[in-house]
Amino acid sequence: MLAKMSIEHYLEQTAAKNPLLPASGSSLALSAALAAALTEFTANTTLGQKGYEEVEASMMQIIQTSKEYRQRFLQYMDEDAKAYTALLAAYKMPTSSDEQIATRNQCISEQTKQAALVPLQLAQDTMSLVEQMKIVLEDGNQKASGDAITALYLSEAVIKSSIGNVKINLNLLNDADFTKKIHESLQILEEQLEDF
Repeated sequence: MLAKMSIEHYLEQTAAKNPLLPASGSSLALSAALAAALTEFTANTTLGQKGYEEVEASMMQIIQTSKEYRQRFLQYMDEDAKAYTALLAAYKMPTSSDEQIATRNQCISEQTKQAALVPLQLAQDTMSLVEQMKIVLEDGNQKASGDAITALYLSEAVIKSSIGNVKINLNLLNDADFTKKIHESLQILEEQLEDF
């Protein structure tokens, strides 16, 4: 599990030519987890502070929500790696006969779809948490506002980069219906980004 690696080992593995994992998708998921943790931290520092009594219930809910997202984002680190590994394996399938080529092409198509869905889900979940981040920034401990701002900027980078990863995978597909559906989801995310 990538999330169990030490920070130093994770960075070394990311920088290495081989193995090819972890790569950008896992790094984006880790960045989203950091954004969730910073949101949780800012809400935590608000609890018990004079002048913030009226927002304590809201902050407690945000702490719980952020924790759940943080765990989910850590899972995405491995899900992205699995999707990428499966896609690489599909490209290595035999091509000695027409039947093998057809099987390989079908497998590549299916694995490319999965490789597009993981970053899409990451972007959507990160966007869902952004609303909580905005509440923390507005209502939370102002002494920790820098942490909330960092969470927002990290999230923006995660969403934009994940959208880019999805588009890269969509460009490899010949499935017009799937591509259209995913592009519609991306358009929603891009419109939401305008409200940052």
